[in-house]
Amino acid sequence: MIAAGFEMGTRFILSQDNSDWHPAYLQALLNAQEGDDVAFDGVYGPCRGLRNAASLELLGSQRESDDVVETTRKKIESMQRAQSDGDVVNGLVLTGQVASAINSLIRVAEFVPEMAAEAAAILDRLASRRG
Repeated sequence: MIAAGFEMGTRFILSQDNSDWHPAYLQALLNAQEGDDVAFDGVYGPCRGLRNAASLELLGSQRESDDVVETTRKKIESMQRAQSDGDVVNGLVLTGQVASAINSLIRVAEFVPEMAAEAAAILDRLASRRG
């Protein structure tokens, strides 16, 4: 079975080209270890983030809050605290499942062509096995 797609948001967040997010946010992701993440209800659906005071508070409050608008506002503010201000303890640090496998910043202009070349090589190998 061949994958129909993949998500690489965390990989692209962790790039030398990302000047929009606070360096402390990037470092928190680089420091992430297996099991440091938790899943919770995000703004638009399920989310994953690093386990910290903000995510644990959110997990606790999800069961208690019926005010969707206020909860959404708090989530967005919490994400902004982490991304813009670098508060990686009291702000939500969103991440993908494999953050613990990422240990360096990339340059997008180098990474994308390398990734495409690797994918082409894999497809060539698979095609030669079938032929």
